[in-house]
Amino acid sequence: MASCPSILRIGPTDSTNLSAVLLRDALTSHFKVPSRSDSWEDTQSLTVVNKYFSAEISLHSLSLDRGNDVEGKEDGVLLVFDSVSAFSSVQGSMIGSFNPFDALTTVHDEAETAGRCGDLLRLCVGVTLSASDSEHVRTKEYEEEYSRRVLWCLDRGYEYVEADLSEEGRSTGHDERDKDGFARIAEALVGTMWSSAVMGSDASKKLKNKFVQSIETQMPAEEHVTSEATIQANPANPKPDSPIVQPQEKSSTDAGSGESKLNDLKVESLILGDKEENQPLKEDHLQEKQFDNLDNLLGEAAKIRDQARTGTISDEDRRKRAGDAASMLMGLLDTMGFDESDDEDIVDSSDDEEK
Repeated sequence: MASCPSILRIGPTDSTNLSAVLLRDALTSHFKVPSRSDSWEDTQSLTVVNKYFSAEISLHSLSLDRGNDVEGKEDGVLLVFDSVSAFSSVQGSMIGSFNPFDALTTVHDEAETAGRCGDLLRLCVGVTLSASDSEHVRTKEYEEEYSRRVLWCLDRGYEYVEADLSEEGRSTGHDERDKDGFARIAEALVGTMWSSAVMGSDASKKLKNKFVQSIETQMPAEEHVTSEATIQANPANPKPDSPIVQPQEKSSTDAGSGESKLNDLKVESLILGDKEENQPLKEDHLQEKQFDNLDNLLGEAAKIRDQARTGTISDEDRRKRAGDAASMLMGLLDTMGFDESDDEDIVDSSDDEEK
C-alpha cells in the first residue's frame, strides 16, 4: 500500500443526522471491514480493489469541531442527508421545520474552507430506509425538488445519488450496468483513482508489453525478443539500480544524438529511483518526473523505429539502443512500484464478485 491512506469524509455527523452513520455502516459492511466501531473518533479503514489497482481509504467525520491531525490525503467527501424529511419540509407538511438538504450549503462551504473537501470523489447522498419512502418520486413537486438538488450539486462538483439503505436496498443493483442507489456509491468508491492507489500486476504487465511491442516493431522477425531477453543479451548495459552509468561515445549522426538522449534518461531515472536520497522530494513531484521519463522512453522507442525504417541507423546501433531502452524501462517501472511481487497482494475484484 501507499505510505498514507486516502481520506474520505462523511457528514455532517451531528446528533440530528443519523443518515451519515447509516451510510458509513453500510460501506464498512459492504467492503467487509473486520473491526467496525460506532464512534467517529475511531478511524475505520476499508480497502477497495479492482483489476487495475487497490487503495486504502480511511473514513472520517466531516465535523469541523474535530482535530485536523489525520494521516492521509483529503481525497473525497460524502454529504449525506435524510431525503424524506427534506422533501417533507419542502412540501409544507412540516412548516417551519429544518431542511437537512438546505443545510448542506453551509456544511460544504465550511469544509472547503478548512481543506476537508477532497475533489477526487464528491457525492451528495439522499438517504431513504425503504422502497416505500420513495413513493413520492412520481409527483411533480418531487421532480422539481430533485432538479433543484441536482443543480446544487453541479454547481459544487457533486454527483447526486438517492440510496435506499435498507437491507434489500443495499444488496440490489450491483450487477446492473447503469447502477444507482447504494450500488452506485460502492461503484464510485471502487472506480475512483485514489491517491493511495497501488497499481496491480496485470496493469503493470500491459504497460511493459506495450513498450516491448513498440521496440519489436523496429526489428526483423528473426530478431524479435522480449525486453528481458534483450537485457540479458546486452550484459554491458548498466543495471537499472546501479549507481554508476558508463559513459557513451558521442556521434554526430542522429543515432548518436538519440543515444545521448537515452543516457540523459538513464541518469535521471537512476536519481529518481534512489528512494532514500529523495525523501525530501514531494511524492507528487517524484511521480510526475517518473511519468515524464516513461513518456520520453516511449518517444525514444518510436524514434528508433522510424530511423530503422528510413535506414539512418545501423543494425548494430539499433539493437544496442533498443536494448538500452528496454533495460531502462524495466528499471523505471520497478521504481514506480510495478513489481511482479504484487501478484499475491492484488486480487481482481471481478473474481470476488463472481464467487
